Amino acid sequence: MTVGVAALFVPGLNIIAAGAIAGALTSGGLSVFSQKSQKGSVDWWSVLGNTAVGAATGAAGGGAAMWTKSIIAGAPAGQAAAAIGVSAGANGVVGAGAGAASYLYQNGWRINNGWDFAGKTAGSGFAGAVGGLAGPAGGSLARGMSLSSTGMVAKAGTMAISGVGAGTGSMLENVVAGKPIDPVKAGATGLFGAGAAAIPVGRIPAFNQTGVSTLRQMPYFAPRTLNGMFNYNQTNTVGLWGGAFGGGTVGFGGDQLQSALGW
Repeated sequence: MTVGVAALFVPGLNIIAAGAIAGALTSGGLSVFSQKSQKGSVDWWSVLGNTAVGAATGAAGGGAAMWTKSIIAGAPAGQAAAAIGVSAGANGVVGAGAGAASYLYQNGWRINNGWDFAGKTAGSGFAGAVGGLAGPAGGSLARGMSLSSTGMVAKAGTMAISGVGAGTGSMLENVVAGKPIDPVKAGATGLFGAGAAAIPVGRIPAFNQTGVSTLRQMPYFAPRTLNGMFNYNQTNTVGLWGGAFGGGTVGFGGDQLQSALGW
C-alpha cells in the first residue's frame, strides 16, 4: 500500500496507481458487502482474489485513461470528455438493459436472486459502455501506427477492446453477485465480445456515426450534450442509439448462446 500511495505522486504513474487502488477497494468492498448480505459470512480468499483482479483491471483502466487523454489533448476543452461520456452512457444504459432482459429471460421472467440480477445488469452495462467506445479507440490505435482508422488493424483493435470490456464485465458480474471471479467464464465472454465486434453492423447507416472513426473526432462530430443525445434530427444521434441497441441485441443473443453451451 505504501508503494501504491507513493506512486500517486510520480508523474505518469499517478493515474495508474489511483486506478489500481480504486479498483482494489471497489472490487474487494463489493465482494465483502455482497457476500455478507447474502450469506452472513465472508469467504476471504474469494475477496482476496477479487481484490487482486480489481487492482489489475483498475491499473489497466488508469493506463487507458492516460492514453485517451494524450489522444484528445488537442480537442476543445471539456468537449472530448463530454462526447466520450455521452457515448459510454448511452451504450452502458442499453447494455445494462440487455443484461437485465437476458437474466429475466433465462429465469422465467423472475428475479430469483437480486444480487445475481444486479451483477448481470452491472456487468453488461460496463461491457456496453466499453463496446460503445471500442470503434473510435480501435481507429485511434491504428492512426497511432500511421494506418487507416477503418482498416484491418483498426478492426482488430476494436475487437480486442470489445473483448476486454466484455471479459471485464463478466468479472464485475461475479464480484457484484458475491461470487469468485471465474477466469474461464470471463475469457469465454471476452471471446464472444470480440467476435461480436466483428459483425459489420456499422455498415448499416442507422447503426453508425458519420466521421467518428477515432477518439479525436468525437468532440467534433459525436453528440456531446444531453440535448444532442436525444435530438434525433441529428444523423449521429440516430447512429449513437442505433449502434447501442445493435450492440445490446448482439449481447443478448450472445448470452443465450453461452447459456446453451453451458458457459
